[in-house]
This record gives sequence, C-alpha cells and structure tokens, in this order.
Amino acid sequence: MRYLTKDELTKLLQVAKADNDRNHAMLLTGYWHGMRASEVTGLRGTDIRDGEITVRRLKGSLKSTHPLISHPDPLFDEKTIMEKLAADNPGILFPMHRTTFWRFFQKYQEAAGIKQGQAHPHILKHSIAMHSRKAGIEMVQTYLGHKNINNTRIYWTISDEEAATAVAKVAL
Repeated sequence: MRYLTKDELTKLLQVAKADNDRNHAMLLTGYWHGMRASEVTGLRGTDIRDGEITVRRLKGSLKSTHPLISHPDPLFDEKTIMEKLAADNPGILFPMHRTTFWRFFQKYQEAAGIKQGQAHPHILKHSIAMHSRKAGIEMVQTYLGHKNINNTRIYWTISDEEAATAVAKVAL
C-alpha cells in the first residue's frame, strides 16, 4: 500500500501552503478526512457547520461527519482554515475539476521530493488510513465510510519490508 510518511505529508503541505492557501486547505482536508479528489472538489460551505464537516462519500461509501481538526501548528490546523472558507462561501468551496486538483498535487509532490508513484491525491486517503491503524480496523472503516470491512483490510496488509523490519527488531 503506497502512502505518504508523516515527513512526506509535512513537506507536501509546506510546499502547498507556500504556493496557495486554497490548495493547502484542499490537501489538508483530503488528508484529515480520507477524501477522494471528487469529494474534496465537491465540498460546499454548507458541509461545514458547528465545528464539523460532513463528507458525502462517492463510490458507494457511507456519508460521514467528523469534527474539523484543530491543531497548534497552522500547517495542520484545518478547523481555522475551513471555518473561514465556509463563512465566506456557502456554495462550492473549491470550484475546480478533480483533474485540476490532481495536476497541482503532482506539482507539489515533485517540489516536495516525493516519489513519482505517489503523485495522486488519493494517496491522502491511504495516508490517513495508514497513520491511524492504531485506532483499530473498525474505527478506520467507519471514519473512511467503508461499507465493507474488506475495503479497509488492505491497510492492514503487511509488506515484506515491514515484516522483515519487525522481526529484526525482536530477534536475538
């Protein structure tokens, strides 16, 4: 499963924030809520209210409502950014096609020095899932809106490299 490490995510968000606040907000929200590009570009100001975001999932996934993430580091503080955007606009918050989102994601990924194979916005969904595995599979399933736990189970698949590293830590 390809995903961004926390360091790679930080670099990506730094590059985006330096370039454009709106694009930074899109990446940050896509990450915190495990959203597809089309879900991010379809967000409306009315989806943000009372400190929460309602994610209308696509591809048969379940709608979910999450608290907006407040963080002391402005790079990760979604709540402040999204509440301001929603207050200024009840309509579409990010009026662009998902392919436009994909293109600037690619530009930021390259500028952040992230491998080519990871140059797509959907990796944000994979990243929050992988970063939250300690919460447990059922929690991540609900958070991502998966109807079938098998869709979530892929985040619990262990690679050969992960297995080798874990065994090396505990062996003799």
